[in-house]
Amino acid sequence: MERKHPQDSPADSPAGQLRPTETAPNFPPTQTRVGGVESLPALRAELKQAADEARLGHYEAAQAKLEQLLATLRQASTSTSRDEAHDPIQMFLLQAAALVACAQIREQLEQPAQAQAAFKQAAALFKQWLQPDASASGQDYCDYGVALYKLEQLAEARAAFQEALKRGVSDAQTNYYLGLLAQGDNAHEQAREYLTKAAELEPGDLGIHLALATSLAGLGQMDEAASTYRDVAFSLYKAKRRDDALTVLDLALKVKPDDYRARLGRADLLREQGQYEEALANVEQSLQLQPDNVYALGTKGQILRALLRFNEAEEVLRRALALDAAQDWLHAELAATLLALNRIDDARAPLEKALELGPDNPFTLALKAHLLHTLSQYADAVPIFERALSADPTQDWVYPELGFDLIMLSRYEEALKVLEGGFARQPQDTAPLLGLRGEALRYLGRYQEALSDIEQALTLRPDNPFLLGWKGELLSLLGRYQEAIEVLQQAIALAPELDWVYAHLSSAFNSLQRYDEALKAADQALARNTASAQALRNKGEALRRLGRHEDALRALDEALVVEPDNAYALGTKGQVLVALERNEEALAPLERAYELDKASWVFTALGLARLALGHFDELLKLVDQVLAQQPNDVVALELKGDALRRRGEHEQAVELFNRLLSVAPDNAAVLRMKGEVLLKQGNYTDALQALDRSLIIEPGDVSALQLRGETLRRSERYEEALQPLDAALVSVPDDAWRRRPKFCSGPLRGMEVSFGCTASWARSITRSTVMNWRSANWLRRWLAVSIRLGRSCTPASSATSPNTVPPSRRSTKPSSRILQWLGFSASKVSRLRTMGTATAQPHKPLTRKHWS
Repeated sequence: MERKHPQDSPADSPAGQLRPTETAPNFPPTQTRVGGVESLPALRAELKQAADEARLGHYEAAQAKLEQLLATLRQASTSTSRDEAHDPIQMFLLQAAALVACAQIREQLEQPAQAQAAFKQAAALFKQWLQPDASASGQDYCDYGVALYKLEQLAEARAAFQEALKRGVSDAQTNYYLGLLAQGDNAHEQAREYLTKAAELEPGDLGIHLALATSLAGLGQMDEAASTYRDVAFSLYKAKRRDDALTVLDLALKVKPDDYRARLGRADLLREQGQYEEALANVEQSLQLQPDNVYALGTKGQILRALLRFNEAEEVLRRALALDAAQDWLHAELAATLLALNRIDDARAPLEKALELGPDNPFTLALKAHLLHTLSQYADAVPIFERALSADPTQDWVYPELGFDLIMLSRYEEALKVLEGGFARQPQDTAPLLGLRGEALRYLGRYQEALSDIEQALTLRPDNPFLLGWKGELLSLLGRYQEAIEVLQQAIALAPELDWVYAHLSSAFNSLQRYDEALKAADQALARNTASAQALRNKGEALRRLGRHEDALRALDEALVVEPDNAYALGTKGQVLVALERNEEALAPLERAYELDKASWVFTALGLARLALGHFDELLKLVDQVLAQQPNDVVALELKGDALRRRGEHEQAVELFNRLLSVAPDNAAVLRMKGEVLLKQGNYTDALQALDRSLIIEPGDVSALQLRGETLRRSERYEEALQPLDAALVSVPDDAWRRRPKFCSGPLRGMEVSFGCTASWARSITRSTVMNWRSANWLRRWLAVSIRLGRSCTPASSATSPNTVPPSRRSTKPSSRILQWLGFSASKVSRLRTMGTATAQPHKPLTRKHWS
C-alpha cells in the first residue's frame, strides 16, 4: 500500500521532496522560416521549446525539434539571399547552441558517440564565430563551456564559464559546471557554493544535488551528504527510477555506513522489486540501529507477509502498533496478514480502525473490498474496488479480483474492461488476468478467444490444474470432446480434489455417448462435493441415456434443489418425465426451462411434449413465435406440420411439409408424415412417392413400411402390399405377437374383429413400434387370408372416420417418431441432440475458489 515514507515526516527528513519542472511553456508555432536577422528570435524560441521538452524528459520530441532547427540553420548558412546573409555570425552561433542541446539529449538517450560528435561540431563553430566583443552573449559562452567540458578541455571550459558570469549569465547550468570544475580541483568549499546556488536555481535537477552531496562528503559533512543522497534517492523513487534510487542509497551508505534511513530506503525499494530476502536483511540492519522505529517494524511486517511468514508478520506488526497506534497503514497491514491466515473475524477490527484513521486510503479500501470478496459478497465488493482503483490505479492485485467479482455478477463486458486495465499495467505475471479473461469470454460464448487466452496462460503456468480444467471445459464446448477428456484427466492427476473438473469430465463423456464413464465421473465429483449441481445434472443425463429414468429423475431433482432455475436440469427432467409417460408433469419443467433459455433443444422437447398431449393450440402459438424470428427453422416447421396433420388440417399440413422439404429434402420423418396425409386425402400416387423417398433414407422405418403397405392395399395392389408389411415385421421382436391388442385375442376371431383391428391400425399409424408391429402383423395376416379366400380386400371400416374410434381405445402413448426425437430410441441417435444442440453444455456456476 501507499505509506508515509520517512522523508515525508519532518522528524525523519531534513529536506523536503524535490519537485521536477512541471510544464513546458506553450510557444506559438513559428510561421516564417526565412534565414535572416528578422527570423532569429523565432529560431531562438524554437531552441527554447526543445530545451523545455528535454527538461520534461520528452527527449524524442526535443530531438525532432532540434533536427528541424538545425536543418533550417544549415540552409540559411548556404543561402545567397541578402536577408539570410545579413548576420551570419548569429546564425552560426545559434547553430552551435543547437548542437550542444542536441548532444546533451544524445547523452540522455545513451548515444555517446553521436553526443561527442555533436559537441565537437559545436566547439568548432563557437571557436570560429564567437567574437570577444560586446555583441557576444553570456549564453553563447556558457554553451561553449559545456561543449569544452564534455570534450575534457577543462581549462578552456572554466574560462568560458567565467566569461559567461562576467556577461551576466549566472544560471543553474553555469554554476553547476563551475562547481564540477572546482570538485575536480578538490576545492570542495568553492564547489559547494556553486552547487548550492545551482540547486536553488534548479531544485528539480537531481544531477546538481548529487554533485552537491559529493562536495559535502569531500568537506567531511557526512550527515548532510547522506541526507542529500537520500533526498535524491527518494525523488528517483517517486519518478519510478528504482534502480537509480538504489545506486544513490548505496552512495549514502558509503559516506555514512550507519545511516539507518538509507538501509530502510533500500528495504522499501527491494521489497517493491520482489527481492524479499535482501529487503529483510536491510530492514533488520536498520532495526539494529533503531530497534523501536515504527516505520521499520511495519516494513518488516510487510516483507514477512510477502514471504508468507504470516505469524511472524503479525507479531512484528502488533509490536509496531503498540508503539504507535495512530498509523492507519499499520492497521491495514495487520488486517491483510490476518486475512492471509483466514482469520476473517480477527481481521475486521484492524481493518475498521484503518478506515477510521484513513477513510480514503486506496490500499485500505481495496482490502475492505477483498474481505467482502472473500465472503462472496461480490455486489458489495465491486464499488469499493472501483473506488480504490480510481484513487490508485497502480494496485495491480486489485484488477483480477475485481474482474472475478464482475464475472460472478454476470457483468462480463465490464469484467473484460477491468482486465484490460490490468494488462495495461504490464504486470510481470499475466496468468491470472489471462485466465479470468478466458472465463469472461467463455460466458459470452466466445469460446475460441477464451481458449486462446487459457492456452497462453498455460505457457506461463503449464501445471496449473485450474487452467487445465478451464481448457478442458472450453474444448468440450467447442465439440473437441476427446481432447477435452485428455486435458481434464491431466488436471485431475495434478489436483484430484477438484470436483468441478470431474463434473466437466462427466459432461465430455456424455457428449461422446460413453454414459457408463460419464456416470462414474459424476459420482467421483459428488464424492468430493455432494452439492455439485453440475455433477448431478450430468449424472441425470447419463442415467437418462442408460434408460434408468427413475434414478435420473432423483439426480435431477437434487440438482434443482441446488439450482432451482437451471435450464439444462429442468429440460432434462422434462425429457425423463416424458420417457416415464408422465407428460403432464413434464410440461412445467420444460416450460420453465424455455423461459430461462430459448435453446433449440429445449424448444424441441417442449414442442414434442405438447404434441404428445394433443395441446395443439399452445404448440402452434409457440411454434409461430419461433417462425416469426426464424422462418425456415426446421424443427418449428416440422412440429407445426405434425400438429396440423393431427388436427386433420391436411391441406395446410402438406403445404408446411413441402416448405420444410425445400429446406431439408432428406428429412425421412417429414416425408413419412406427408405420405400419411396424402394417403388420407386419397392421393395414393403422391403418397407412395413420398413414402418411397422416406424409405430410401431410412429403409427399416416400420411406420413408413406400414404406411406403404396400406397405401398399396387401398390402391388394390394386394400382392405388392405384402412386401413392405413383411419387411416391417422383420424389424420388431419375435415375441411381439404375444403382446397383440386385447381386442384381438386370436389370429382370426372372425372378419368383423379383423376389420376392427385394421381400422384401429389405420388411425394409429404413428404410434409406438410395438403398436405398429401389431397393426402390420394383423393386416398382413388379414390380407393373406383375404387373398386366399378370394374376398374383397377393402374392409368396411376403412371408410370410417378416424374420430369414430372410442376414446377408451385410442393410444395415449407418444409416437415412435417422438420417442426417437427425444432420444429414447436405442437404434438411432436422438433427434433432439442432432438439431445442432448435441454440443450444448450448461454453463457452470463459477463457485470454485479463485485459483490465482
